[in-house]
Parts: sequence; C-alpha cells; structure tokens
Amino acid sequence: MGFRSPEAIKRRALKRGNSVSDQLKIDRDNEVKRLKKEHEQRRQQQQMDTQQQQQQEQKKKGNATTTASKTFVANVDEATEKNTEKKEKKEK
Repeated sequence: MGFRSPEAIKRRALKRGNSVSDQLKIDRDNEVKRLKKEHEQRRQQQQMDTQQQQQQEQKKKGNATTTASKTFVANVDEATEKNTEKKEKKEK
C-alpha cells in the first residue's frame, strides 16, 4: 500500500465515517496484516522449494545407486560367466 498523503487519509476517513486518527490506525493495521501474509507466503514458497530440491537430490542419489547396483550385478554376472567357462575348460 505504501505512503498515503494526508488529504487521501482524510478522504478515506470521511468516505468510511471514521476519524482521521481511526483511519490511520485501520490503515496501519491492514498494512501489517498484508505484510505478514506476504511474509508467510514467501516462507511457505521457500519451504516448498527446499523440499523439491531435497526430493530431486534424493532422486539423483537413487539413480546413482541404481546405476551402481546394475554395474555391480553386470560385473558379477560377467565374472560368474568367466568362472563357468574356466571350469568347463578344465573339465574337458
């Protein structure tokens, strides 16, 4: 809302049937409510952003773990296959 000129405050007070001091208090209270609401919305947005970042990091870690697991399994399979081939050669 910002700064209001004294004339604007008087007009608002007359229009609403308030005294100038009452209108100033009402305007100030409304401005405080607005600022608190904006602050809370920003805080919630930051909290949501942080949660999304954490989820993305977890997903990346999960993908890396999955890739590592697949590589490990592939290596084990390859080693097992080589051992089987060696055993078959020895038996012949």
